[in-house]
Amino acid sequence: MESRIKRDGFEFGSFSGKTLGTCKTLIVTPKNLDEAVAYIRRQGIEYVFLDGPVDKVSPRFDVSVLGPCNSIRRLSVGGCISGIRFLIQQLPLEWLSIDNSLVNEKLDLSCLTNLEYLSIYKMRKNICGLSNLENLKSFRSWNLTTQTGDLSSLQGLKALQSLELNFPHLMSLNGIAGFRGLKRVSIAYCRKALDVADLFNSETIDEIEIEK
Repeated sequence: MESRIKRDGFEFGSFSGKTLGTCKTLIVTPKNLDEAVAYIRRQGIEYVFLDGPVDKVSPRFDVSVLGPCNSIRRLSVGGCISGIRFLIQQLPLEWLSIDNSLVNEKLDLSCLTNLEYLSIYKMRKNICGLSNLENLKSFRSWNLTTQTGDLSSLQGLKALQSLELNFPHLMSLNGIAGFRGLKRVSIAYCRKALDVADLFNSETIDEIEIEK
């Protein structure tokens, strides 16, 4: 987070980039969870950051009690969290950011039919349903891997406009031309040789960033 402020007895923060704007993201921790649930429902809070413990000794932060907080549209998740699978099934999310490095449950994203922005740090096999996000406009990932070794299995992302791949585990970008609305592509830190020839077969991309 870029900055944090105190308001109404809670901490609010802002993330980098323009998406979340100034400090209006409520920071929810295990210590303030009960109070935060009541506050979110009372104030209609839309932006929430679930800040779980980062060590494996502390009990996991169970966030399932946030299910009734249907005002939440933009959610960021970090640390040792449990109940996130139930939570994303309950909320009408449009924006989701997950630090998946400490998540230990399977997350099926296909229920997120309204999702427009998705960021996943440490893409692992516990995440599925990505190709079903027909309204997704922006996808940012670390360590993306697919069964085909390319992007052909993600053709369901029909509305995709921006794609950012960090440390991708892919052999080629085959299938990228199928994203008819794709305008921006950023690729950084490829650990393996990545064939980017298909990147130039797209007629819609007008911004390309490649960093080795």
